[in-house]
Parts: sequence; C-alpha cells; structure tokens
Amino acid sequence: MSTISIPVRLDEEIAEAVKQIAKRHNVSANRICADAIAEYLKAEKAREWRAGFEAMANDPESCDVSYMNAAAQEAFDIADI
Repeated sequence: MSTISIPVRLDEEIAEAVKQIAKRHNVSANRICADAIAEYLKAEKAREWRAGFEAMANDPESCDVSYMNAAAQEAFDIADI
C-alpha cells in the first residue's frame, strides 16, 4: 500500500494526547493518527451500511441492491486497512 502526506491541524490538547498515547504504545504520533482515521472510516461505512439496511427494511421496494452490495464491499475493503 502506498502512502501520501496530508497536512492536518490539531488543537493543542488533541496533539498532546496523541503524543502521550504514541509514547505509551511506543509508536509514532503519525501511526496513532492514521489508525484513528482508519477506525473512523470503518465506523462511517458501517453507519452507511446500517442506514441502507434500515431503509431496505422500511421500504424493500425502493432498495438499490447494487448500491448495498457496493457498500458492503467497501466496508470489507476498509476493514483490511
């Protein structure tokens, strides 16, 4: 997997907390941030997936099955990050 750099601004309190966690776990602050973002993305996909299933349960006639399949695949792909 290739990586790119993305400048991110953090509040001082958040940056300090990241540094402390990184030190405790003996990893870089970058690793803490990257892991946190990956977890957020997984959770976001799970929310989208759940919302799609709830919509399907409420109105099965209007469900876009191909969209749900694509969302499921994305969720599984992100889980592999």
